[in-house]
Amino acid sequence: AADFRPDLVLVSAGFDAASGDPLGECEVSPAGYHELTRMLAGLAGGRLVLALEGGYNLDSISNSMVACARALLGDSMPNDGDGQPPDGGSGDSCGVEEACRFPPAHHFHASTVEQVRAHLAQFWPSLCAPGEDLPVHATELRVPAAALRGTKAEMEKALKEHAESGAEYERLRERQEALLFQLEEMPKPPPHVLAQRGWGVLRESFDRLPAGPPYLLPIIHILTPEQALKNVGLAFQAGVSGAWLINTGCEEDGGGVQRTSLKGPAGASGTKAGRAQLDALSECFAAVRDEFPDMWLGVSVPQLPPAQVFKWVKSHCPTAE
Repeated sequence: AADFRPDLVLVSAGFDAASGDPLGECEVSPAGYHELTRMLAGLAGGRLVLALEGGYNLDSISNSMVACARALLGDSMPNDGDGQPPDGGSGDSCGVEEACRFPPAHHFHASTVEQVRAHLAQFWPSLCAPGEDLPVHATELRVPAAALRGTKAEMEKALKEHAESGAEYERLRERQEALLFQLEEMPKPPPHVLAQRGWGVLRESFDRLPAGPPYLLPIIHILTPEQALKNVGLAFQAGVSGAWLINTGCEEDGGGVQRTSLKGPAGASGTKAGRAQLDALSECFAAVRDEFPDMWLGVSVPQLPPAQVFKWVKSHCPTAE
C-alpha cells in the first residue's frame, strides 16, 4: 500500500473476524484491529474512511469499532486495573500466548501465500523478503496509461507531461517502448542467424534512420498503387520508422498468396496469378518510393521460393531496403 501511494483509503470495516464472532472464528482481538487501523492511518496523509459492515456478535463489533475509532483519533488502547487490555489479552496481537492458540499453518496454505508474495514482489518492493534482491520491475518508472494508447504524438505528449525532468523522460520513454513493443518478450535471433550476411545488411539499413531502436515497421498489404499510397501515407503520419509492402491477394483473384517461380512457364493458371501479384507489388513499390523517396521501404515476396526473392527484388524493386 505504501508503494501504491493512494490518495484515499476506504475500508469495508466488517468484524466477522473479531474474537467472539460465531461465524468468522478468526479470533482477531480489539487490540489487533487497533493496530491494523493505526497502520492504515499512515497512508494517504491520514485520509482514511471506515464504513461499518458485517459481524454477528454485537459485543465483538462494539469493542472492535471502539478500538478502530481510538486508532483514528491517535489514542492508544486503554488498560484496565491490572495492566491488561479490556479483552483480557496480552496487549500484543502477536504475543506468544495468543499465537499458541492457533496450530501451525498447513504447508499447502503457507506455500500458496509464499508464491503469491514472491509474484507480487515484482511490483511491490515492500513484499520482498529480507535479503531478497529487488526485482527489476520494481525499479522501473511507471508509465501513465495515456502514454500507452493513441497516436504517437499523443503518447509522447502524455509522457512529457508526466516526466519531472529530462533525464526521467528518457527513462520513461525507454520503459514505454519496452511496454508498447513487448521488447522483454521478443526472442533474440540465434547466433548463427546473427552471423549471416543478410542479417548484417538489414541492420545496416537502419543506420540512416533518425531515431534509434526499437523500429516500428508495419506490414502493409497492398493491391493497387492508390491504395498503397493512402495506407503508407497514414502509417508515416502516425510516426512509423518505415514499412514492409506485401501482396497477399484478394477475393477477386482467388484469395491468398499465389505461388509462382521465375523458372516455370507463365501460362499455367497458378503461375500466372502469382506473377500478376508480383507485377502489382512492383507497381505499388514504385509509386510509394516516388512519393516517399527518403523513407525506409522493404518488400516481402511470399510468392517466390527464397532462392529467387533477391534476384526478383534486385530487378523490380532495386531501392528496397
